[in-house]
Amino acid sequence: MKQTIRTAILATSLILLGLTAFAQNGQYYPARTLVLKNNTSEEMSYCYAYFDMNTNVWTSVGWSNIMAFSTATINIGIATTPTFFVHAQDVRGHIWGGDNYFCTKQEAFRIINADKDGCENKMRFRPVILNDAGETDMSFTR
Repeated sequence: MKQTIRTAILATSLILLGLTAFAQNGQYYPARTLVLKNNTSEEMSYCYAYFDMNTNVWTSVGWSNIMAFSTATINIGIATTPTFFVHAQDVRGHIWGGDNYFCTKQEAFRIINADKDGCENKMRFRPVILNDAGETDMSFTR
């Protein structure tokens, strides 16, 4: 009973403070915000992948652009793990990727089960881990 009351008070406090949180197994997770910084002189396009805890699948989303020397903020939501994966490329063909592969498309996309084999196009993504506040900065430089 005391635990239920404490949980209700905490949830109410988070709402009153204007914070977004997600409760799972008694643990609260903040809203996830990914900030991408383009520190190059070229416009770049990016896509990202995340694990959705509501559906228990990896989802990839793209494409969006970041102008040269600009920042993009992505508000992913609350039901995700703190690890995201990002792929970016500039107009000259320079690629920022990693060792993790997710499904993508050439046009705008949202792909559920993006980690599965059998998709038309897979690209390399690099991991990004969010801090306890649910935020991170990722900078692209050459």
